[in-house]
Amino acid sequence: MSWSAIWIGSLAALAAGLIFGLMGTAIGAYQEPRIVDGHKFQMWALVFSICGAFFAYAIGGWTAAAGWPLASP
Repeated sequence: MSWSAIWIGSLAALAAGLIFGLMGTAIGAYQEPRIVDGHKFQMWALVFSICGAFFAYAIGGWTAAAGWPLASP
């Protein structure tokens, strides 16, 4: 187990999550600051939230797994 690979993978997941969140804000998926009613919630916000979280963790896991043999002595 390589702690440096784990740290790099977790930082990659955070960076990817930030990028996906900013992309969703840029295209207008997150327009309602407070969701009080479920009918005001836009479908694009749900799609970006779920897909962004999935891809961010996939990127983080892939980065940690790919960095593990390289970080081994």
